Amino acid sequence: MNIRYFLRSIVDARALLSFCSMVRFTALGSPALFDWAGFASHKNGRPEFWIFCIKLLLDMLPTLTTLQQRKSHLYSPEDLNHLWTCPYILPDLNPCLTHRSEVIKFRDSCLSSFLSLKFLDTSFQTGFSTLDCWDYDTPSPSCFWLTRGLLPAHLTTFLKQYFPLSVIYKTISPLLNDFQVELYGEI
Repeated sequence: MNIRYFLRSIVDARALLSFCSMVRFTALGSPALFDWAGFASHKNGRPEFWIFCIKLLLDMLPTLTTLQQRKSHLYSPEDLNHLWTCPYILPDLNPCLTHRSEVIKFRDSCLSSFLSLKFLDTSFQTGFSTLDCWDYDTPSPSCFWLTRGLLPAHLTTFLKQYFPLSVIYKTISPLLNDFQVELYGEI
């Protein structure tokens, strides 16, 4: 076992122990905010609050999935799809519509950038527009790749038929960056 890792874990354990045995907690010279002595000894009759604070400190609070399983009457079974498809969200703030408009804008800017580099026939435009990565309705896995800022392999494979790889990356990188900034800024 690495001795530095072992010593670090001892230091961390001592720090946690000293935190848990605090008598009073003060912030910026103000009077005590919490009476940790009474709190830690459960004299307040609320041991759940102490458990909550320790879980909060150690980042061990349950996730929404766990809470839905424990108390299903309190947490509705809404998921991420509900966020994207909820009809009660205002149209201007709907993330699904924002995603669609940003994908369309990114596709059109990529198409115009590549068409400005050299003359290409209509088969390029048709093939480029029918790629799977522009399928925002379903959305396709490669569309999710673009949303995360990654280039799908079939997009670069298609573009390599017409341009060298260095030209593709030089052209599409700033457009992809702008797409990411606009998409996550709007959503």
